[in-house]
Amino acid sequence: MREARWIAGIVLTAVAVAVWIGPVAQDLGYHLFADTRPCGPVPNCLDVLSNLAFLAVASIGLARLRYWPAGLRPALAVFWGGVLLVAPGSAWYHWAPDDARLVWDRLPMTVAFMGLFAAVLIDRLQARYWVLPALVAVGLASVTAWRLTGDLRFYGLVQFLPPVVIVTLLVRRPGGAIPPSALIWALAWYAAAKAAEAFDREILNLTGLVGGHTLKHLLAALATAGLWRPGAIERWG
Repeated sequence: MREARWIAGIVLTAVAVAVWIGPVAQDLGYHLFADTRPCGPVPNCLDVLSNLAFLAVASIGLARLRYWPAGLRPALAVFWGGVLLVAPGSAWYHWAPDDARLVWDRLPMTVAFMGLFAAVLIDRLQARYWVLPALVAVGLASVTAWRLTGDLRFYGLVQFLPPVVIVTLLVRRPGGAIPPSALIWALAWYAAAKAAEAFDREILNLTGLVGGHTLKHLLAALATAGLWRPGAIERWG
């Protein structure tokens, strides 16, 4: 299949680049978020409480799984389950940020990434059933490898390769049960979330109300809303 060759080429190129650049360590300043304001007993209040957005969108997504074709439901259930677990995992991390707690933030995120990736591969390429557990295992292994070695390359590949492959499939195979509009919505808002994360302090200084990392949580949760059911974005429009 031509698309499979494209995907293999993208993966091999990314792996070659990762090998070439060498080990990538976690930034020592990563845990120094801009907004450390407490509210009552809750430290880093908005960065902690904004994770409730993930709980809300995932609860709706899980409740609406029945609208999707049966073949996609296991992968989408894993996706929404991962999003749901991001809420307590990320809240736990932001309560007292450090590398040990960051593991529990990243583990559910990789489950969500890989669940959606598997759903797209099943939808667009009729991938086999084993793709879902295999991808989830790869995602979990990437976080474990980072924690054991301090090298972020494997985790970086798991986070950024799926969007590249999804965009490729959108171009080459736009038709499918998962509407292109839902995937474009998800990718666009997730890109906005990553931009907000990069400008955490600048956004807090500009608004005086909310930091970029809090905004990242809200935008990332919004990115998933188009996957509540087929055609959700069209209905909103």
